[in-house]
Amino acid sequence: MNRKLVISLYRGLELVFILLGIIIPVIVMPERPLIFQLMTVFFIYTVVVVIRINNLRKFSLSLLEEENLELKTNGHIWDFLYSLKKVMETAKAKINQYEKINKTLQLSIEINQTLIQTNDSNKMYDCVLKKAIEALERADKGSIMLLNDHGELEFKALFGFDTSFYELKIPLEEAFLYKLTDGKMNHSVIVPSVVEFNKTYMSTEEFEKFYEKFPPDYQTTITGPIRVGDEFIGVINLDSNDFEGFNEDDIKIMDLFASQLEVIIENRNLMINNIYLSRYDKLTGAINRSYFDEIIAERLANEELLSFIVIDMNNLKQINDKYGHLEGDRYLSCFAQGVLKSIRLTDVFSRIGGDEFVILLNHMKEMDAIQVMGRIETFIERESQIINLPFAPSFSYGITEYPLEAQTYEGLYISSDQRMYDMKRTKK
Repeated sequence: MNRKLVISLYRGLELVFILLGIIIPVIVMPERPLIFQLMTVFFIYTVVVVIRINNLRKFSLSLLEEENLELKTNGHIWDFLYSLKKVMETAKAKINQYEKINKTLQLSIEINQTLIQTNDSNKMYDCVLKKAIEALERADKGSIMLLNDHGELEFKALFGFDTSFYELKIPLEEAFLYKLTDGKMNHSVIVPSVVEFNKTYMSTEEFEKFYEKFPPDYQTTITGPIRVGDEFIGVINLDSNDFEGFNEDDIKIMDLFASQLEVIIENRNLMINNIYLSRYDKLTGAINRSYFDEIIAERLANEELLSFIVIDMNNLKQINDKYGHLEGDRYLSCFAQGVLKSIRLTDVFSRIGGDEFVILLNHMKEMDAIQVMGRIETFIERESQIINLPFAPSFSYGITEYPLEAQTYEGLYISSDQRMYDMKRTKK
């Protein structure tokens, strides 16, 4: 039966009994009804109060049992009052816990709103870190560290620390979380005293050198793992100036913010992957045609010197027909490696068709561009022998200098394409 309905029926019965206590004395003893009414109502009300107290006592004991609180009771009123005190303390603790959780959830909503408004990963990390410090009232400082390719933790966000910490790189094996979880790094942990922890795990020389540069001004750290799927990728640390400043409730909140970071990183990885797929050719790593169209428009708008090169792979169709498309793909991949290793980061390499490519060499005249193409040819000849290509690689190209020889994208392409075909005919 519905709990609210039971309570309503119970209270209705109480009211009925009290009304009967008022009416019956009037019928039975009409000459002095008031005295008997008071006596009857008092008796009924006393019974009701005793029943309520007994029910409250049962509730108190059940709650104590749920919370695993130790209680010795002999059925006396003092036992009941002790139980009631414990219940109130437990209820207060739960209310505080719920308030913290509600506050954390509200901060999580604010984090998600920030994520929607920016794609800047540094701003995202800063936002999560600041909200985590706000959620844990005793936290004064914090940091987010991610694992690099060398197995070291690097600072990606700091709050309350000197910016020189960004220069520090900590081997994973020396991290709080690694040491306190025996390398498992699968749950958050509390370091009651950071100084004592470092004194235990650092050599005397390391300890003195570190604290000479960074004087200790915090005592306690709570550190949690950041994972994407089953892969550990970093940690989030919060620090308190109070000795033993964190408790088990704080670990739950820490885990929530660690999960927020996991979502951020997963979404960012997905976004980066989607951007890559929308802009780059998967086989060669070259920019695709649609993205190249955007870039060339920006470069020409700046009206700065560049060499525009159109390249065509010789005999690719015949290679695919004779040796198979896998060999043709190896050839294209070998060529692309040669280009990417021969040009600068500011230059542009694009695949605009099956066997047709374009290179933009910034601030470079035609004679210098010819030398770059020579380096690419040398690389491909050497690399093709290493990977045992069953044919001799060859390509043709044409170069047009902007703005000396052409001033538009169309003009640059037509001129370079014509020169490329001139070279192809010469090679044949």
